[in-house]
Amino acid sequence: MHLRAPGWPWLLAHELRLSWRSARASLVSLAVIVGIFWLLLHVAGWFLMRSPQRLVQGNTIVVTGFATWFLLLFALATAFGLAVVALFERGDLDLLLSSPIAPRTVFAVRGLGVALQCVGVIALVWLPFANAAVMHGHWRMLAGYPVLAAAALAVTALAFAATLGLVRAFGVRRAKVIAQVLGAVAGAALFLGSQAANIVPADWHRELIAWIRSEAAQAWIGPRSALWLPTRAVFGDPVAVIVTVVAGLGLFAGVAFLFERRFLEGTRESDAPAVARRKGAGLRGFRSGLATIVILKELRLLWRDPRLISQTLLQILYLIPLVFLGLRHGKTSEILPSAVILITTTIAGNLAWMTVSGEEAPDLIRSAPLRKQSVLWLKVAAALVFPVALCIPFLVFLAMQSWSAAAIFGVCLVGALASSAVVQAWNARPGSGRDLRKRVQSGKLANLVEFLGAAGWAGACFALLHGTAWGLAGIAIGIAAPALVWAMRPDPLAEAA
Repeated sequence: MHLRAPGWPWLLAHELRLSWRSARASLVSLAVIVGIFWLLLHVAGWFLMRSPQRLVQGNTIVVTGFATWFLLLFALATAFGLAVVALFERGDLDLLLSSPIAPRTVFAVRGLGVALQCVGVIALVWLPFANAAVMHGHWRMLAGYPVLAAAALAVTALAFAATLGLVRAFGVRRAKVIAQVLGAVAGAALFLGSQAANIVPADWHRELIAWIRSEAAQAWIGPRSALWLPTRAVFGDPVAVIVTVVAGLGLFAGVAFLFERRFLEGTRESDAPAVARRKGAGLRGFRSGLATIVILKELRLLWRDPRLISQTLLQILYLIPLVFLGLRHGKTSEILPSAVILITTTIAGNLAWMTVSGEEAPDLIRSAPLRKQSVLWLKVAAALVFPVALCIPFLVFLAMQSWSAAAIFGVCLVGALASSAVVQAWNARPGSGRDLRKRVQSGKLANLVEFLGAAGWAGACFALLHGTAWGLAGIAIGIAAPALVWAMRPDPLAEAA
């Protein structure tokens, strides 16, 4: 009996099946929600897309064009994260490459899977409007289908090429971290770009407006600029459609052909044992002291998690517009300290969950001749190192403005971090794995209580800075939240003991 090797359609279906399983969603419920959402968007599109060409005429195309590039950068940021998972974290490449399937087919199908995922949300939102325009007789809007597919292939090709290039320059482990960081920066660039007018000083803002109105700027971002070629393609311009589709297909095919060897080399390096990769590295001596050993071990594990680094960096980058907005208007004592507390506490909660519940060898920890509670609280202390270091510069800056404001901020920050830490310690579930998506599923009520505690301390900071007695209510909420978690635990510190 002659058995044929499965082709790329079977492999692509397998990729999408694995992506669906990782989403952990119910097929029936998701289909119902998506169906209702699509129906509502078609209804909205019927009223809004009677004359779609008005969106690409005159100066309006500049706004539409910036929105298009905004979405392309969003897709690129998503593709970076998916590329790291598809190339190095799935754990099945060794099996696939030993099968009678050509490596180039495996590489290309991984890219197709990433392409479908990175533009899925964009297609879900935009295509109903394109369909509605077609219902009004604007048949050119059907070009949105091939143009979206070409754009997905292009951003996937760029993400794969950049990731494999980083592998060649820095090795697999560092490349995974850098690629995730680049994805986070690309995603944050969207938000920071939209807030540029609020970030830059007033003089710079006036100069920017003057430059935009100049002839030199109009050559770059005016209605006739080549930058808006993807936008014209989405709205059915024949030349733009041909150029966009050919460019997307050519870029993807070129990366699949040129980077096949780099893909195989990176796969071999990621599958190689750590000892072989670190053959020339020197041996590290043993450290003394339980606190030093546990804290350094946890910090090292956190540093090796590329997805955690990217998510944390993204949260930090979102603080930048708030900081510059406060500096520009001289209102740093109004809302910025509360925002810093809320975001920093979120970061601390994620890190504390990773160190406590993300412990992948809980049996080994339990069998050690140590007080289990000591190890638990040292893990929590390791999680707080980075959030505290992040807030020190802001605390110093606030102290230069007002000692009382700095004192209020410091007290509320300590309360919020302590609340988040004890919630994670008292709700510890070691062995949950180091995947932040499991945090939402493992303890929804505890996560809600943790957020309420952080919000209570952030609200207390805002109220006390404004001299109102509502700050006491915020402090009460901040104290009651961890107390509620302590009361709900079945056996205090049982999982740690």
